[in-house]
Amino acid sequence: MIKLGKNSKVYIVSPYHNTGGPKSLHQLANNLIEKGIDVYIVYYWNGIFTGEKEILFSFCKAKLADCICDMEENILIVSESQSEVLNHYNKITKCIWWLSLDFYLTSSLKGGVQKAIQEKGLPSFMQPIMFLKFIMNDPKCLKNLKNLDDKKLQNIYHMYNCEYEKEYLIKHNVPESKMSYLCGPLEKQYYKIDYETISKEKQNMVVYNPAKMDMDFLEKVKDELYFLNKNIKFVAIEKMSREQVYQTLKRAKVYVDFGFFPGPERMPREAVALYCNIITSTKGSAENDIDVAIPRKFKFNIKERESVQKVVEMIEKMITSYDDYVEYGQNYREKVWNQIQDFSNTISNIFEVDNETR
Repeated sequence: MIKLGKNSKVYIVSPYHNTGGPKSLHQLANNLIEKGIDVYIVYYWNGIFTGEKEILFSFCKAKLADCICDMEENILIVSESQSEVLNHYNKITKCIWWLSLDFYLTSSLKGGVQKAIQEKGLPSFMQPIMFLKFIMNDPKCLKNLKNLDDKKLQNIYHMYNCEYEKEYLIKHNVPESKMSYLCGPLEKQYYKIDYETISKEKQNMVVYNPAKMDMDFLEKVKDELYFLNKNIKFVAIEKMSREQVYQTLKRAKVYVDFGFFPGPERMPREAVALYCNIITSTKGSAENDIDVAIPRKFKFNIKERESVQKVVEMIEKMITSYDDYVEYGQNYREKVWNQIQDFSNTISNIFEVDNETR
């Protein structure tokens, strides 16, 4: 629980990027404002306050600030990717909202090396060589260590948006009394769409996001599937407006994501809310049964050779027997809908507002 008094100000640090993470930060800011709290957005990137004069998302009514008042009654909220900001303040109450754990882990030299070793499938004894490569490519990388040590993590309040991040915090001995679940919701247009209506629009279409995808694996799947069923169309979600993304997902029968899942990920949630059948990798938050709440048989280790054929067969079944598979996404859909419905109440449970003094 974070307590707010009469004169408390909440500063929320965000990059000026029109992506899912900053959108969640602005959603939080706007909800706090609706509760009568004095909220400021501070734009920050690569070590500097960037000082934009216009709010990034028009729905957000927060004020803009280019500095942070370091006082005990104030609250400072940052995402994990900008956690180094916390090191510059001593008095203010500090909070991290975890949006993408993997980005945090790879923001340090050690994390970046481990990630590169894993992605390239190299043996662990290659780590010293990879360290040297990182340093040769960027001599300043030794100074750019954003990861906080355990002691600092334990003295900060944490909001996590998925079980994957909670497990990380528990592993680093953060007490559960200093953490709460909060996930940025989708827009209300994704809330409880009528299945009978939307099912009539569905086409033999598989959609994917190239920005969050292992494209080599996908190309193998596409090639194999062509020989099995030539009537299945693949559509990349890129260079689309928000409305175009919505309409594309409404028409698709299957959404595939073979990338890593550093957090709950917005597009798979949008897809399942619009009754797409879901297939994912087993990376990041997709590995557990809570964050991406679909049966294990729809999650594939793409490093295994036989996974290509298994994915091909599953896609073909999900297309030709679409209605039989939709029910497997219901638990995931309910989770997404609850995030939309419960966002405001969850924030109220985290931030205790002293109404008598405000």
